[in-house]
Amino acid sequence: MNVVTYVFGIVVACLVLLAVFPGLLEGTAAALGFSVPTNLGFFVCIVLLFMVSVSQSAELTVLEEKTRVLAEHGALLEERIDRLERQSGSATGADSATGARLTGDPDLRVDAAGLPDQDRRG
Repeated sequence: MNVVTYVFGIVVACLVLLAVFPGLLEGTAAALGFSVPTNLGFFVCIVLLFMVSVSQSAELTVLEEKTRVLAEHGALLEERIDRLERQSGSATGADSATGARLTGDPDLRVDAAGLPDQDRRG
């Protein structure tokens, strides 16, 4: 389970406690020096939202790293396939396969740079 799930569980438990014992919020606010109990609620919500934001940013950083590694791996596999196709010696078959692999269109042929070759289409 995610950390955010636990945090939300704790928040729900606290809200249930405050719903059952409303005087608890007033006593806690007075003990912490808040003049209005609602200000304590707002402060807790702001802290909670900040924690969620930091958690989501950390998760986004991990996912961006995984995406970068996956893109690099895909590029290395593309290069390996191109190198193997060049070694096999079938230039027209390699162009056709590269066009199908890059665009999903088996009729599209590409030049050596991987750009669509409009003259040979069709």
